[in-house]
Amino acid sequence: MNKRPLCWVLLCFAAFLGLLELLGITHGGDPRGNPRLEELAAREAYGEASGLAERYETKQDVSYLYIKSASLAVSAETFSNLTIRIRMEQGKYPGIGSRIKVKGPLYAMAKASNPGQFDTKFYYQTEGIDLFMKGESCQVIACRRFSIGDWLWRFRERLKKVLKELAPGEAGELSAMLLGEKSLLEEKTKKIYKLLGIYHILAISGTHLTVIGMGVTKALEKAGAGLKLSSAAAGAVMIFYGAFTGNSVSTLRAVIMFLLYAGARIIGRTYDMLSALALSGILILLDNPGYLYHSGFLLSYLAVAGIGILTPVLSERKREGKAKKVREGLTGGMAVFLAQLPVLEYFFYEIPLFSLAVNLLVIPLLPLVLASGFLGATIGLWAPMAGRVILLGACLPLRLYEEIGLAVQRMPFSSLVTGQPDLWQAGVYYLLLAAAVIGKRRGARIFFVAGIMAAVLMLGWRPGPQFRLTMLDVGQGDCLALETVSGNCYLIDGGSSSVQQVGDYRILPYIKQRGRSIIEGVFVTHPDQDHISGILEILEEMTRGGSVKVKRLFLPLWMREQEDQSIQEAAQKAGVPVRYLRKGDVMLDGETRFRILYPDEEEKGSDANSGSLTMMAEYGKLKVLLTGDLTGEGEEKVTEEAIGCQILKVAHHGSASSTGDGFLDRAAPSFALISCGQNNRYGHPSPQLERRLEERGSSCLIPA
Repeated sequence: MNKRPLCWVLLCFAAFLGLLELLGITHGGDPRGNPRLEELAAREAYGEASGLAERYETKQDVSYLYIKSASLAVSAETFSNLTIRIRMEQGKYPGIGSRIKVKGPLYAMAKASNPGQFDTKFYYQTEGIDLFMKGESCQVIACRRFSIGDWLWRFRERLKKVLKELAPGEAGELSAMLLGEKSLLEEKTKKIYKLLGIYHILAISGTHLTVIGMGVTKALEKAGAGLKLSSAAAGAVMIFYGAFTGNSVSTLRAVIMFLLYAGARIIGRTYDMLSALALSGILILLDNPGYLYHSGFLLSYLAVAGIGILTPVLSERKREGKAKKVREGLTGGMAVFLAQLPVLEYFFYEIPLFSLAVNLLVIPLLPLVLASGFLGATIGLWAPMAGRVILLGACLPLRLYEEIGLAVQRMPFSSLVTGQPDLWQAGVYYLLLAAAVIGKRRGARIFFVAGIMAAVLMLGWRPGPQFRLTMLDVGQGDCLALETVSGNCYLIDGGSSSVQQVGDYRILPYIKQRGRSIIEGVFVTHPDQDHISGILEILEEMTRGGSVKVKRLFLPLWMREQEDQSIQEAAQKAGVPVRYLRKGDVMLDGETRFRILYPDEEEKGSDANSGSLTMMAEYGKLKVLLTGDLTGEGEEKVTEEAIGCQILKVAHHGSASSTGDGFLDRAAPSFALISCGQNNRYGHPSPQLERRLEERGSSCLIPA
């Protein structure tokens, strides 16, 4: 490092950007955030935008157009120099490079409202996107006759169509690996690749570009092109391919580094990988400082840094032949793992335990997949039958990957849920890792091993368990997570009628972020979808070998005889025992007690809401009353019980017909939790209920 000043420049620059963020001077690394634009988007104001069509993106059959250097007019206000993401109707594709005018409502970027939830707003701000818009009408103002960007996009779409026709089973993986296009990827495929720790091969990464760049270089040299010509041609291919696939941050890093490598060969200079890595990082962060907070940027750079710094330290013994290759693969994989570990835990909360072994199998087959994929798709444009045959060279390894993934899913410890470490833990980890490397280079091998162990232990440290109640924002629905001092976690309901895949995208991320792989019990108050849809997803995920397990499912007694047995059937498939509860049942978890107040025996009331499982969670003097959607005669019967509490989970999302005066007089809560979606069509919480709570001095808490 002492002989690599560019590395120190990158570290200092990154530290400076991080300091600015801590001081609140920037937001997401992008100082262009405009509170007025966010306000207009929140109320879906209608606007007119004009700018240059930059690129297209397709996600789950929805198309998005990105326009840059855009101006926006909303009523009497105007904004300029914006980058806008516009949701388009299928089939409307103004040419890239054309100047267009779009009219439609603005809409807000969703921000993370729960711990562990993906922050869409932060992500797009780091990408330099200022605004979202729905394109209701689109007009081409000035059509560019020829645009290399438009030609590349249309060629990419043709290749994607060929892959769908000739390799339908593997079209999703191939389009992601070859074209940088993930719209065809199925959710189950993404989960398999993440479980195996090989999700990186589904992105255009440095691995792909190294295979392509070095492959072109060696092929041209063997053909007699000479060192300089082969290097220059390979560099041109890399620039073209980067632009062709969208120039993601990992692609940009690999392209810049390869160009530096090719340039060094041409002028006869020595190529230093770490210096090239540092220079590429400086250039990318100068263009967009927000990438410093981008998981793709961090993982890409840490992988190369791990190979450059840790691999020489880990591999000392000289081996020959196959043993040498295996050892190089193991040490390289371990170096990348150690370098990336804090970032993996911080962004994803779990670690695939078989990733090192699987990568040893996957990476050697990658050149075959890429070469067969490119050749088969290209030839398939003119000779479909020949293209189909050539694509078998790519499809067969991909089928092997899927079979391995399905086998790993069935294993009991396929991944380790770690939770999210604090930033200071990541900092200490890297300091200890650096100290271990320095010690090893100075001959202190024992110090090296001790330093690695200390770094990993420091990263894995978590505070002791405490009683913790969290109301998750699930939109129009209910989900509470309760953690006890015994270290166990319980869910009370988990569903939504306004958020799709609420279990995958909101409930499970929170559970994993908290470092939980076991949910001790799930209490379902009643079987409405806005209370169980996420629970069904979690149970279904268990059947596929998900990393989070449910130990028990608790239902009100009357659900045993109801006609709809969907949740019981889902629990049976997942191997989760079901227990039915009624008034008088008591459950103990260390110092925490769950006391069932309602319903009694087979009692259900006039509907599912009035039969909601109602219970008191008690810890010391703290009492939490949990009511589901309790209404009507059920609420009247619970009012007769001893329901005094400090915290009340207000029934039925704060409707006017629940949580009446008599009930509130008996409960007398200090805090009232109301789970409902923002701007929901039911008008929850009702003004009448809010007034009743205010009159009794209860503080009302609603998801932001």
